[in-house]
Amino acid sequence: MPPYVVGIHGTSFRSSAILADERGQVLDICQGESINIHEVLVERVLISLRQLFQHIGLPSGRSSDPCMMVCICSGGVTSDFDSERLHEVLAHLGWGHVPAIITNDAYAALVGGTLQGSGIAMTVGSSATVYGRTTAGQEHKIGGWGSMVSDPGSGYEIGRQALRAAYRSFDGSDFRCPVLERHLIEWLGEWTGLRFQDMSTVIDWLDRVRERGEIARVSEIVPAVDRAANDRNSPDPVAQAILSNAANELFASYKAVREQLDFGDEPYPVVIQGGILEHVHSLRRELVSKIRRYDPMAQVNFPKYRPVVGALLFAVARQLKLPGADQMRMVEESILSLSERVRAWALGPPLAIEEA
Repeated sequence: MPPYVVGIHGTSFRSSAILADERGQVLDICQGESINIHEVLVERVLISLRQLFQHIGLPSGRSSDPCMMVCICSGGVTSDFDSERLHEVLAHLGWGHVPAIITNDAYAALVGGTLQGSGIAMTVGSSATVYGRTTAGQEHKIGGWGSMVSDPGSGYEIGRQALRAAYRSFDGSDFRCPVLERHLIEWLGEWTGLRFQDMSTVIDWLDRVRERGEIARVSEIVPAVDRAANDRNSPDPVAQAILSNAANELFASYKAVREQLDFGDEPYPVVIQGGILEHVHSLRRELVSKIRRYDPMAQVNFPKYRPVVGALLFAVARQLKLPGADQMRMVEESILSLSERVRAWALGPPLAIEEA
């Protein structure tokens, strides 16, 4: 096998990996389970990474293999200690001899989303991260601390607030929101395949989620909140307020990052990504409107590529910088030459903000 590099990206629920030769020619892409060291047990991280390597045809990191670089950009890497834990996992899998970059996924989200090293990336899934960087290397990051901290505006925080409101409605201790209750029960039934009679039976599911160490799964009820807020017959004001509050929190994070950075008088990209911003239309519309009113120089859009492509670009460059123009071109051309199903794992959403 010719010399190769590997780029890996991880979130609270899933991960992805790209194998390429040292020129940037993409050879394979795959998806797997979470490698977020703060959201799942380290034993599961080890299994997930092993499976990723196997799926791209690298069953072990033999010392004779010509791997030039492994770059892991993952949510949950918030300290040197987190990075060291993932280095130890790589060593356990037989990849300890390979040069490796292990870092948070904030910069990879910006680079993959824009194919340039400056701008602002807003990533909102179970957690919420806003990261900005200028061409001069000035940077600032807010959020990304995970479910236990519950980043403002995150999917976990939206889900937590919705559950709290639904239970206080159910037991009569607060404002009634039967539409939110109904959509939560219906959505959980669709998503899990289980039967829920009322909010009292949802507790069993929450207990199982907690016991499995998957508390971030609370964020996956956000579509139910969106349905309740936009119910055709009776939009739920509590659900609407929860989503509007999330938009305000995310805008406050964007504004705080923007105020720390000097983009001059030039337009700059703001990429928004993650399941919440890609699928919860009302929240996204409100957030984008606030950003554009605050700074007309902000060019808000979905990312061109997913963060895993940012991780690959770092691996090709063998440092946390963009590679040369020829290598960038090779990465793009080879991704587009893959099958539609496979390249979809690397491409951003196929819509412009205005069309979504």
